[in-house]
Amino acid sequence: MDFVLTLVGSSRPISAGHIALLEKFFEDEGLLMTGQPTWLNPHKAVDLHLAECPNLEQMTKLRETLAEDRIDAFCSNTQGRKKSLLLADMDSTIVTSETLDELAEEADLKDKISKITERAMRGELDFHAALKERVGLLKGLSTDALDRTLEKTKIVRQIVRLYF
Repeated sequence: MDFVLTLVGSSRPISAGHIALLEKFFEDEGLLMTGQPTWLNPHKAVDLHLAECPNLEQMTKLRETLAEDRIDAFCSNTQGRKKSLLLADMDSTIVTSETLDELAEEADLKDKISKITERAMRGELDFHAALKERVGLLKGLSTDALDRTLEKTKIVRQIVRLYF
């Protein structure tokens, strides 16, 4: 049975150097590549074909290796593989803005919420606690503010071409 390890890049491109690094990682970990990399979108997303998925410890090491370049990795079985759902962080990934920051501007809390967002993204705050705190500050915000934020929201064009 074959598996696919999919790499998805962020603002930094996935390079041939990343592929070479992973080929060495697979060799060191006893994981067998079963084919050539398949680029889903050049330098943005690539499938690496493997005989088996890395185990949890190997995935943790692999993700740590790619973390600095903000490249995500996930493994799936090729049998019956059909892409029908995309899960992603919307802000600055699918849309060009940080939605909570935009909502905060509507509530005159942009500076306060932006600082919490920045600290969470730098890893200084627990993500879930920071999210709860930011959303809590927006409690009672009108649906009109939500509508105005939605009107200003723009979709990232590369993502639309990559996935849809």
